[in-house]
Amino acid sequence: NHEGFLVIGDKDHQYNADQVDQLYKTNLQIEVVKNANHSVNVGGYETENSIEAIAKIIGKLKEVVRTN
Repeated sequence: NHEGFLVIGDKDHQYNADQVDQLYKTNLQIEVVKNANHSVNVGGYETENSIEAIAKIIGKLKEVVRTN
């Protein structure tokens, strides 16, 4: 099994809740960003929320890199 880190916004055109639910059963760490699109932009023009989401993703990515 592969290990990895998957980030996707629930407003991304690629997002599929059923597929993400299946991926939770794998070795992937998954972060679904609420109201984020493919570029992880949150909402319409919610710059502060977008920056906070990306900061959270970077923190989790650092954890993944440290443990692997």
